[in-house]
Amino acid sequence: MAQATLVIRRSKHVGRDMFRAYQFTVGRTGAPRQTLSLRNGREQTIELPPGSYLVQAKIAWCLSRIGLLELADGDVVTVTLSPNLDYSGVPVKGSDFANDYIRLTVEPGAAYFSV
Repeated sequence: MAQATLVIRRSKHVGRDMFRAYQFTVGRTGAPRQTLSLRNGREQTIELPPGSYLVQAKIAWCLSRIGLLELADGDVVTVTLSPNLDYSGVPVKGSDFANDYIRLTVEPGAAYFSV
């Protein structure tokens, strides 16, 4: 059976959210989604069938941008989650800051599109 490997890494960061876990969700439209919890400096790996996947990270009401990730057979793709330090202050629910609070970075060369 064809498989791709998705490595989800939470960068080690001292400061914002260092004691709280990020929730990372991956799934296909109309299908059940998988949610993983990642603490500061941790990493998890999941095997998925090739295809298109929506990915997003969350903590409380703060989110990352939604991304579309294309996985092919045999791919090993790393997604890194980190605080988006372009903003300062307190995120207000529904604000641009709250909707771009976590930076989701996919290794160069992977087929990834911001939705």
